[in-house]
Amino acid sequence: MIPVTHIIEATVTYDGTDTNPAYNLLDLYTGIPLDDYTSRSIYHFRKAKHHEDISIPLEVLQENIMWTEPPGGFDIGVWGVYPDAVGSQFLHGSKGSHSEELAVFESFQNELTRKFPNLSNYRMSFSFVDGCLLDAQARAKLMAHADSCRTDETDLKVDLTVAELSQLVGTAAAASVTKIFASKGGFINDIKIRRVVPSPQGQSINFHLDHAVCTMQIPLNSEDAYQGGRLVYATRQGLVWPSRKAGSATIHDNSVPHGVTAHTSGLRYSLFLLKQDLN
Repeated sequence: MIPVTHIIEATVTYDGTDTNPAYNLLDLYTGIPLDDYTSRSIYHFRKAKHHEDISIPLEVLQENIMWTEPPGGFDIGVWGVYPDAVGSQFLHGSKGSHSEELAVFESFQNELTRKFPNLSNYRMSFSFVDGCLLDAQARAKLMAHADSCRTDETDLKVDLTVAELSQLVGTAAAASVTKIFASKGGFINDIKIRRVVPSPQGQSINFHLDHAVCTMQIPLNSEDAYQGGRLVYATRQGLVWPSRKAGSATIHDNSVPHGVTAHTSGLRYSLFLLKQDLN
């Protein structure tokens, strides 16, 4: 169990003396603007620990909650060796028939039905942002930050707040990233830089469903910098292999089975934004 400081209620009052102060506040902490700058609004967001630096009134109701951490952390996949897992051959360079691709998705039917009782009417949600959300300089700063936190972990995850992300990549770039996530997923609960060292066994991330309600991943270095480590989605139509340029993004919800191919050489860096299910 992990103690988490969670801001469950925040009230911002706009008195008309500043330019969109409420928007700036939410831009800093969640990327979601308030709908009405002239009224008192209540929003739920996390980690507003620097609220004392904001010049406009901000009242918060804070509680301590406990999360049970899933195996491998809050849900950005676990590297390992899964020889008997459904679809493992696709993660280790083997090709299969279309029916074998469909079998990967079908293997998640029971789990999906438990999560989504109206599964037949539920539309899987994943999307690609081809444009460069983070330029080379911003990506280099994030990778350097991960390197500075380096331990002997082969799968290092470095937590960031939105304010810390802004300090590293700049306010404009952070706002652009968080607003795109907000349009798809809503509130940001977690931001992580992930730095992965290849294993001698060529470990992969097996096909799985996320615990997080929404996940956004931005590759920080080019796929040419490492071998393997390719993201793949299992859908009703078969496997989908997104082309992921450094600085682009993939966004998916927790109805989409996905895995990552065996990572055999080179360092792999990614930035993750997550909306966790706190229930």
